[in-house]
Amino acid sequence: MLSNYLKNPFKTELKDDEEMETDYKEMFEGVEIGTEATRTGIIEKCKKYEYITEKKTSLSVEPTGIKLIKTLDKLNINLYKEKTVEFSKNLKKVYRNEMDIKSCVEEVLKELKEIIKNGEHIKIERVMQKKEIIGKCPRCGKNIFESKKNFYCEGFVDDPRCDFAIWKTDKFFVDKEKTLTKTMVKGFLSGKSVKVKGLKKKDGSGKYDANINIIEKEFKGKKYVNFNMSFN
Repeated sequence: MLSNYLKNPFKTELKDDEEMETDYKEMFEGVEIGTEATRTGIIEKCKKYEYITEKKTSLSVEPTGIKLIKTLDKLNINLYKEKTVEFSKNLKKVYRNEMDIKSCVEEVLKELKEIIKNGEHIKIERVMQKKEIIGKCPRCGKNIFESKKNFYCEGFVDDPRCDFAIWKTDKFFVDKEKTLTKTMVKGFLSGKSVKVKGLKKKDGSGKYDANINIIEKEFKGKKYVNFNMSFN
């Protein structure tokens, strides 16, 4: 598990009792990446931006993640575990009153200035990946793009963010054993009813066809994407 690795990135094989004692000692010293409260968020963000992908219990580095690592290396930005743990140790020292906040901030500033200085004369080739526009967001009017898990609005990075999304694993289609396709979503976003064939009946006795369109429902002030069926 990646979370366990982040908890102790320098872990070696130890016996249970010795392992627990070592884990506690090293966490107390700051030998960890993130904290119990932030590690899950770190992993989820890496998956969200497609630096890594998860299949069952296995994690794989994606081309975007490899590109990020190569870019950081070219800029001489050291975010490897040794440097990250070094910062973590300083934060623990501040927590234990062994180091004042000013000194900790000055060390970080020193690193940042060095990063900026190193990157002044380095050119990074910017590869713009052209994404297909699936349609327009019915909430904010911005473009809808496709990811591995959903069809999302580019406004998710805005403030306030637009969290409109149509998930490929939406229960409405999963229960009917139907795969949500890009063509179907294009139809939904154009405001049309899309004829979908081969929907499984609830009792499993057969299949049927229906015209489907998206509707939005609101619950406790938050909007949700839903689907409506009609029949000829």
